[in-house]
Amino acid sequence: MVFITIFIKSDNHLQPSETYKSRIVIDNNRTVSHYFKILTESDDMAKYNTYMYNNQCLGYEIPMTKNLYEIFGTKLCIQLQEVSFTVPMNPFKRVNWLMELHKKNLFDIINLNDDEPINKQSIGTWRTWGKLPNNIPPNMDNHPENLVILIDFNQKWAYNKFQLQELLESSKTTTIRLPHTSIRHRKDYLLEQLEDVINKSLPIIKIT
Repeated sequence: MVFITIFIKSDNHLQPSETYKSRIVIDNNRTVSHYFKILTESDDMAKYNTYMYNNQCLGYEIPMTKNLYEIFGTKLCIQLQEVSFTVPMNPFKRVNWLMELHKKNLFDIINLNDDEPINKQSIGTWRTWGKLPNNIPPNMDNHPENLVILIDFNQKWAYNKFQLQELLESSKTTTIRLPHTSIRHRKDYLLEQLEDVINKSLPIIKIT
């Protein structure tokens, strides 16, 4: 058992005097997920931030399931770079959404790094702090809170809840072909399932 110390260097412009804001001692056999759990328990605001190591996002480019010794090698003291929630960033690189993806086993979403199949906007749209207007319609805003995950033949696809709802409601037939597949699905079943989960966070609907 080897314990390492992880420091966080902060670029938080709201607290510019606080250069190093966290010091956590942890067994290097633990995973990134374990580290984030300890970090957020000690600092609730950490869940809104992103953490980088060697220019890679911890939990995203560096998997949540990876053991710390696999990342840091024989180093006993490690410095992470904090990217504040005030800096434009794909929300899926924030700790809270990384933990949600990990909890629900959703890192294998087919279009996680691509576009939403209906509105053709990128998944994880950044819509605050100046990059996009705050009043962007929900059906064009692919922030994680507006997404639903469809599981189709063991493939996971992220859809905008409201775009999907509009598409289903506008259909004049009893079955519908979704953009990611050539197979038709029952419209009433999809609508019923979507209505049941539309207010939930990153819900999952199994359609086959």
